[in-house]
Amino acid sequence: MPSSRSKNSCNHHNDDHLHHHVHDHGHHDEHDDEHDHEHEREHDDERDDDNINVNIVVNTTGTTSMSSATTIISGTAGGGGDGGMPTQQPSLPPGIKKVVIFDTNAYRTLGRRKVQSLRQRELECGVLALAHPVVMLELSAHLADKNDRDYRPCMSALAALAEHTKKPDASGLCYCPEPRSEMCHQLFRIIPPGNEQGVKDMGVLARYVNKNYPDIASPQMLENFKRCADQVKRLETQWTDWMKRLLVSRDSSVARGWEDALALYTVAVCADVVGLQLKPAEILGKAKVVHDVYPVPLRLMSALLRKLTTSSPPNIDNPKWGNYIWDFLVCFSVGSSHVIDDAKIFLVTGDHDIEEASVAAGCGDRVVSLQNHMKNVGFS
Repeated sequence: MPSSRSKNSCNHHNDDHLHHHVHDHGHHDEHDDEHDHEHEREHDDERDDDNINVNIVVNTTGTTSMSSATTIISGTAGGGGDGGMPTQQPSLPPGIKKVVIFDTNAYRTLGRRKVQSLRQRELECGVLALAHPVVMLELSAHLADKNDRDYRPCMSALAALAEHTKKPDASGLCYCPEPRSEMCHQLFRIIPPGNEQGVKDMGVLARYVNKNYPDIASPQMLENFKRCADQVKRLETQWTDWMKRLLVSRDSSVARGWEDALALYTVAVCADVVGLQLKPAEILGKAKVVHDVYPVPLRLMSALLRKLTTSSPPNIDNPKWGNYIWDFLVCFSVGSSHVIDDAKIFLVTGDHDIEEASVAAGCGDRVVSLQNHMKNVGFS
């Protein structure tokens, strides 16, 4: 596997906001920028909480985006040239040595009561937490109905996320990339439509919950939570349908065949999102990038597909399989070379399947349990 380097960050800008750079792993071809530059996106989620309308766009890969604008990173969609690339800037606040991303269950386990003290201890130890957009979406979806059995723990978890990942000046949140933006930038140096505003909007929802906890009964915000719930349901259905098609089309005894199918499908969808038509050889080349840079989600899904085929006929109608989409998407944040500047990125999770997939992909040291993370920073 070729070495790769992730440039995913947030930095100071006019002393008010933090910038966020997507992973940059340095793979190039005719659709890439010929120089290994960083791409920056400013997340300024200073908006009127009660008046926000979240517009969620979901494609069949299950990645999420909101709003509608396309940013071309290099001079043209085809790559090449220097146009449009921002100058490299310092990425992390001074003293940060490690970056952590908590998954949904980590925040549900932590809750909001301890998070402020944990955040303070992390910063003292040089650790910075980033909010994952997929985690925000998944938690927000449970706030659409007070009768949802997960309503209270998810409200507490979303408030904890907002408190945990707020900028040092408390003006907003620090984010990691949403997966579609990450993959499109990695493969083509293009950010897909709607990423920036959509992630900002999800951040506003999280901050609203943290600010107003536990009274989050605003009719306007309730509509936003309902939009999240509708899209999550649709996404899980699409995901399950796609897995059924994959099981029919691949030899269930060959896990590598499933990984290849996932990689090829990821490339095809990302190319479609940014409006590129690739030749077969280009698709294969980009699929190799997916294999090299993102082996963890591929290993996770191949393991799931093996589980699905242990029964005859395959047990593919169990509703819980749709939930695997969230683990799959979060796993794009795990990699042996994922860093911001020189700070390694770690996923905090207690998910056994993610742990196994990370070990199988050669980066098990980048996954840590919540208990061990708290122990590492001296928090009890």
